[in-house]
Amino acid sequence: MEKKLFVRQTKCPEDFDKWYTRKMDGGISPAQVLGKPQAWKGSTLANCVGYAWGRFASLEDNPDCKVGFLKGTTWPDDAKDWYTNSKAQGYEVGATAKLGAVAVWSKKNAQGHVAIVEHVNADGSWESSESGYRTSPVWFTRKYQKNSYRNGYSFIGFVYPKYEFVDHIEPEYKYKVGDLVQIIDKGNSRADGKGVTSYGIRYKRYILKIHKGQPFPYQVGSKSGITTGYYKEEALKKL
Repeated sequence: MEKKLFVRQTKCPEDFDKWYTRKMDGGISPAQVLGKPQAWKGSTLANCVGYAWGRFASLEDNPDCKVGFLKGTTWPDDAKDWYTNSKAQGYEVGATAKLGAVAVWSKKNAQGHVAIVEHVNADGSWESSESGYRTSPVWFTRKYQKNSYRNGYSFIGFVYPKYEFVDHIEPEYKYKVGDLVQIIDKGNSRADGKGVTSYGIRYKRYILKIHKGQPFPYQVGSKSGITTGYYKEEALKKL
């Protein structure tokens, strides 16, 4: 599955955001029910279905997103049916919170509820963004447990996006530990770049360690482990 950087929403959608505006009102949302109270003319906010479709579809950058759709229809169905409908549409579903997933709840004699997972905590709980009819256009919930929505609601599961969203994407590193390289430019005395060294230029040394995420990630030195310095990729040439 392709990895994609997850950009967390930090505020409510701006007025007339196309992902949360109904098609017949100039947007791209297929949601049938308008929000109440309506955030702007044609807005699908405040409404959990209108918000969840907009957030999920915008993360996938897919205006033709069929999440929540009952097959044969052209709109996202009641929240309680999203798990079953989305699975039938080809989306993966499950019980583990993942970034960008839709959390789905049902309630007897009601439409249920859906929310978007914005952050997953180490204990399996999550933070969400969501909306609700007759409530607020968007709000954020912290430390959300599977059975902690509201009395009478039953957690069904998660609908997963087509991407594997991640908080950050690790850069790919050209060299690996043990590679023999020639030093062709200046390095630093520390991986964080706080200190300059020109020692070792034209010398042949080994990659001793890779300090991922640091400005000068390659620790270079002799085979015995004596460090020459820390270098960027372009300061080295593989032999």
